[in-house]
Order: sequence, then C-alpha cells, then structure tokens
Amino acid sequence: AKEAKEAPESSWDLLSRFHASYMSYIPDEVDRWQRKTMLASGPKRGLKSLTQSISSQVRTLMHDPALVAKRTHIAKNSGDHRVLCSFAERERAS
Repeated sequence: AKEAKEAPESSWDLLSRFHASYMSYIPDEVDRWQRKTMLASGPKRGLKSLTQSISSQVRTLMHDPALVAKRTHIAKNSGDHRVLCSFAERERAS
C-alpha cells in the first residue's frame, strides 16, 4: 500500500522536473527563432513590440493580466468599433 502511494508522487515529481527543464528551454528557443526571422526580414524600427523579444513581451503581459484584459476589452457603448456582421441581421435576412 505504501508503494502505491509513493508511485504517483514520484511520477508527479519526475513530471514536475521534466516540465521545469522544458520550460527553461522554450523562451530561449522562441527568441532564437524570432532573431532568425528578424534577420531574414530586415531590421524594423519604431514599434516597441517589434524590437522586444517575444519572451520579454510575454513576461510583461503575464505580469499584469488585468491590464491585458482591460486593453483587449471593447465596451459595447464605445464608438471605437464597428460590427461587420451581426448574427441577428443575418437571421432577419433569411
């Protein structure tokens, strides 16, 4: 019975260690591919998002998820957006 309890715990420990080692590899690899594509497409100036590495952009966004949600939310009463196709209009036309 004791071995049965230890087996899942040791499996989770192994999985956690594997995940930690893999997660340290991902940002480096993504940044490496970003640098390759930037070299192939030429230098970009002006936009901060084009000059920052992808991993630093993700770190910045993950630091304050509420701000990201606020930036991406469009209020229904704002005049800053336009609905291109409404399902209600589509149903009325049928």
